[in-house]
Amino acid sequence: MKTACPLYKVPSRFTLKRMLDTKYDIIREHFKGKLQNVSSLTLTTDIWTDTMQTRSFLGVTVLFCNEEDKLESVSLGVYDLTQSHTAEYIANILLKTCIEWNIEKNKIVAVVTDAGANIVKAIEISFGRSRHIHCYAHMLNLVAQKSIDKTPNLPDLIAAIKRIVTWFKQCIAASDELRRESDLKLIQDVTTRWNSTLYMIERFLKLRPAINNIINCHTSAPEMLNAKQIIDLTEVCEILRPIEITTREVCGEKYVTCSKVIPLTRLLTIKVTGFEPKQTIGDNLKNNVNVEIKKRLLQTENVNILAVATLLDPRFKNIHFQDALACSRGIRSIKEFISDIETNEKYENDQLTETRPVEEETVDIWQDHYKLVNEKNNILSGQRDTSMPLELQIYLKSPVADLKQDPLHLWKALESTCPNLKKIALKYLCCTATSTASERLFSKAGQLLYQQRNRLKGKHLSKLEAYDRNQNFDAVQAEENDDPKMVLPDNDAYLDINSSMKLPPITKEHITLYFLQFHKNPNDGKSLYEARFLHILRAAFIGDSCYFKGYVKASMKRIMYEANVKLSIKGEILECNCECVAGSGVSAHCKHVAVVLCGLENFINDKILLKTEAPTEKLQTFHMPKKGFTGSPLKAHKLPSKRKSIENIVFEPYKKRINVQEYTQKVRNIILNCKSQMPFKQLYGPANPYAIENDHDYCRLVTNQIFEQLELNTLSLNRIQEIERETCGQRENPKWFTYRKCRLTASIFHTICHMKETTKNGYAMQILEKENILSRAIMHGIINEKVALKQYIDLYELDVTESGVHISEERPYLAASPDGSWMACIVGGAARTRLAPRMRKGGHIHSEFRFGISIRNIDS
Repeated sequence: MKTACPLYKVPSRFTLKRMLDTKYDIIREHFKGKLQNVSSLTLTTDIWTDTMQTRSFLGVTVLFCNEEDKLESVSLGVYDLTQSHTAEYIANILLKTCIEWNIEKNKIVAVVTDAGANIVKAIEISFGRSRHIHCYAHMLNLVAQKSIDKTPNLPDLIAAIKRIVTWFKQCIAASDELRRESDLKLIQDVTTRWNSTLYMIERFLKLRPAINNIINCHTSAPEMLNAKQIIDLTEVCEILRPIEITTREVCGEKYVTCSKVIPLTRLLTIKVTGFEPKQTIGDNLKNNVNVEIKKRLLQTENVNILAVATLLDPRFKNIHFQDALACSRGIRSIKEFISDIETNEKYENDQLTETRPVEEETVDIWQDHYKLVNEKNNILSGQRDTSMPLELQIYLKSPVADLKQDPLHLWKALESTCPNLKKIALKYLCCTATSTASERLFSKAGQLLYQQRNRLKGKHLSKLEAYDRNQNFDAVQAEENDDPKMVLPDNDAYLDINSSMKLPPITKEHITLYFLQFHKNPNDGKSLYEARFLHILRAAFIGDSCYFKGYVKASMKRIMYEANVKLSIKGEILECNCECVAGSGVSAHCKHVAVVLCGLENFINDKILLKTEAPTEKLQTFHMPKKGFTGSPLKAHKLPSKRKSIENIVFEPYKKRINVQEYTQKVRNIILNCKSQMPFKQLYGPANPYAIENDHDYCRLVTNQIFEQLELNTLSLNRIQEIERETCGQRENPKWFTYRKCRLTASIFHTICHMKETTKNGYAMQILEKENILSRAIMHGIINEKVALKQYIDLYELDVTESGVHISEERPYLAASPDGSWMACIVGGAARTRLAPRMRKGGHIHSEFRFGISIRNIDS
């Protein structure tokens, strides 16, 4: 450190502890406010023992549904257990945790733990037995382990595979040969995780040819399995794989899992029962698995929490219940809840439910679900129960939703028809089926508590773990790229910030929380801002995001750094970027970003922006008065004057009523683009070169470019014919006005011919911004125009077609707009005549009319 950063002072351990306490307190207060707005939540808890010092810890997490109807998991901490693990002691710690985080007891819908006797009793003491749910993943683990242990010869077969894997781990030569044969490695079994046994067998079967060749070449290698044993292992994998898929299905935190317990139990039973093994070991394992499922999993239908959760999941409802009595008890509970809501009575949260979206990788376990849906459709449509509430009848009779949809989002659509059911469903669907959140909590704690930190106390471990798990809660996660880049809008979209802009309400708390994520203090940036290191601050609004670009002077160099900040409409800091070395990526936390954020916060709250002063703004030495003025200030009308009366003198030559929107920007743009030799620019502050460069792109366009954009230079014959077809209908077609507006026609040609040098600008504005004027003569023409055209066609028996704007091919700025056109055959070609008949007020067509003829060759 002395070589790399000799001026850097490493903080002491006391400073780090103090910083940790401060940041933990901020995050805890942040989550306390969030949990207070939650109506129902679920707790998960478990006990973990550190093997280095044999210390025990109690981990607690909370799961709830946020404002966006998405499930969120928050770590409440890891608490050191210093006494015997009695139920009363554990219950006391759980209640203290709820008090510390301001969690009301009546908001807790469920508490998920393993089947330990002490922790089950602790939940019963603190929250009641009806709120306890056994971890479904633990029960699946017991089903697999007990089935394997009870199957004859299977433990010995697994032990033989484990000896082979251990030999490969210990023999370097064998490992090198296996590495040359395949990129995959053998997986070792872990006694505490049965899934690792399945993974070990599957990887062994996949690498069996290479393993067989290597073992045959080494005399010290263990005995290789024969063909019959390989077949036995293949059948074992087929039986255990549905259990592993079911375990992964219910171990998520971001989706609903509780309502899947009963459906997965039935589908798992169907999947295992439908498999027909041919070997003795496979047949015995299948029978043992069925016995364990019946013993441990089928009782889940009798858990009222799980039953209500499954019934209120639009994807399942009652199609997976095998016990009709358990289904009726669940429906009766829902009826009681609806009755309590309608009578505005408070009821206790003695029922719990859970649900979760389906993953694509678990399609095979759900293939029997669709068969059950078809079988139950007729039964659902024929149910009648007069005692059942109407909205519950409508819900149960409606079709089952798609398996891949999110039940929390489905209830948004059902709110209008089932408002009371939605309240019950959202309350119980926030539950979880497993305590995997606490298990992941201990995995993180094991990474924090290693041998070099074995003296870390429990309270500091809890703060470190809670801070590390919760620091990015409700924040936009950075992309997992090596060098993520911030996507910025075009420079043309930025404007100088002003008081008329609707800016996001960013506060000092937003800035402090953002920099605390990176262990930084924004006070350094605040000092630079107060010292006027901010040069320019501009804003752009794209969708629901606000982008701010600032140019900040370097503290020790004569250069400028560009700092970009992206905020949400609520004032949350989403992304930051800076040109300095420390500001790369989308999570920059350098002092230049802090300067921009402090300036933005100061402008929003105080309407003041401290920017770099230009040389003309600073008071020079020769301008400074040598003596202070001690007299009273004089007003303008009291100044001495030779005039006898000064009442009519106007001392403020500016208009008092200037309420035009963006008047300041308009005047500023006129002055900046003025070609006069008068020093108008001195009337304003220092110019913003970036604003001049980006706000006035129209000054760069030359005449030819403008003509090209308006299609006045050249037009192809196909384009002219296309415009003629698009502009048919004249006044009734908006495109007729568009293509006719920028061209010279007969109606404005008289005005153009009488134009003078002094009146050309006025005539141009009259042509381009001409208002729709209606006089008696014009109205007469509009009403009788079609009548005159019809009489003319009948009189001369011509085939007249509707016509649009006709543009000259040689001079595209000339155009005509006749009422119609007709074709006449002429020797050597054809004549297309454009008509504009005129009708007198008497109702007859004028005998004379003007027409134009254009000769075009027609192939014979």
